[in-house]
Amino acid sequence: MQIRRYVGTDEAELLRRIRSELGPDAVILHSAYGRRSGWLGLFGRPRIEIVAGGQVLDSLLSRKA
Repeated sequence: MQIRRYVGTDEAELLRRIRSELGPDAVILHSAYGRRSGWLGLFGRPRIEIVAGGQVLDSLLSRKA
């Protein structure tokens, strides 16, 4: 099992990345939601952090080699 951390602003996009990189059986181990600091605390964008674990797909391993 490989554990990876994903950070972004769109939860749906992060989940698509997790499924494509770790496979459809990936498990979310931890998630946190917050705001990035903006100018004087204003205009902050949402920040989503997801820690997921799963089996790395063989296609990714052969592509990196």
